[in-house]
Amino acid sequence: MQWRFETPAHVPVNAWLCHPAQCVALGSARGSTMALSGLSASEPLYMRFALSPGQRPVRVQGLQVIVNYQ
Repeated sequence: MQWRFETPAHVPVNAWLCHPAQCVALGSARGSTMALSGLSASEPLYMRFALSPGQRPVRVQGLQVIVNYQ
């Protein structure tokens, strides 16, 4: 599974890729993981974002998740 999202340059956000059974913390705006392998493919995936305390709101856009299903 691969993901990507865009934020304004040099603005960190806390991000997770989630399945109803589990969430995986994302350490960067793009990457891949096998952490959700084996979970039901009939359930939705979603991204969750949070700001650090005192951080001003930012626009997150260009969300993309690619799942290789076999």
